[in-house]
Amino acid sequence: MLDANIPVVAKCNGELMDALLSDWTFILEKTASTVHLSDKSSTQEAINEFIRAYGPIDEVFSKDLFETGSSLGFLLHETPNKANFKQLGLAHYSIGASRRVERQLWCVPSGDGKSRIMAFSALIGVKTCMFKKVHLIYANKHLMERDKADFEDLWRLAECQDNVEYRVGYDFEPEENALILVDESDRLMFNEPKNFKKFIEKKFCVCFTATPSNFDQQGVEAEAVKALGFKQYNYLIDQVPINVAVRLQCDEVVQASGVEEKVVTITSLLKHGSVLVYAAPDLAEGLRALTEEIILINEAIDPSMLR
Repeated sequence: MLDANIPVVAKCNGELMDALLSDWTFILEKTASTVHLSDKSSTQEAINEFIRAYGPIDEVFSKDLFETGSSLGFLLHETPNKANFKQLGLAHYSIGASRRVERQLWCVPSGDGKSRIMAFSALIGVKTCMFKKVHLIYANKHLMERDKADFEDLWRLAECQDNVEYRVGYDFEPEENALILVDESDRLMFNEPKNFKKFIEKKFCVCFTATPSNFDQQGVEAEAVKALGFKQYNYLIDQVPINVAVRLQCDEVVQASGVEEKVVTITSLLKHGSVLVYAAPDLAEGLRALTEEIILINEAIDPSMLR
């Protein structure tokens, strides 16, 4: 198993233990698409990372507003849907840069917390009095209702229910000095660029997308972003999500008897990429003697879970 994939196994270890071996391919590849190595150890470190990459922001937002003892720190502690350091750093940066860059497009991979980033961006914008109102726009009702329910307690705790509105589509006229946050924005801006451009004129707008092609736009998409006047940012700076180097093959039947023959067979398979093995203790010892590049997921896995 490649070193880069260790965080993938670590993140989904519990899920693997509760699943059939036949489902491990899906679980590992799903997790690999959402795990990255750029998590920060503090909100301040994450803020500084974005500042180094994209330039300075208002001094108020360049400091961690969620530190222990602060009013926002209390809200973060009490809400069940807490954002991580990296997500909070992006929220700080996007609001702090909004007066300088009115139209921002953030590329955030699926699974890296767009919903939390949007919610805490809205919270920072309202509680610092940067914006009187924040509108969170979604492409469909399902996503809108999901996020609205997930963060209902946050708005209640922050006493800003009247300052945050959830909407499907953009058939409305925002108030003066309102902030627009758009989820899955590629569906709106690329499908109806002219209408979307008209809607965002003279407004503060921060858009989010997980569409992979947005990391390296070409053709129509690049022209649409340029015409709409958006500055593009990436959640992952100088890093990419971890990829599975070789597509995993599960349930492969191999004719091998005895530990030595099994070790030889596994060694031959290793030449073609990573190998996932359910091993009894004697086989595990044989593999350890063979190579140091072995990741032991769990010695106590129940064999009855395997088919």
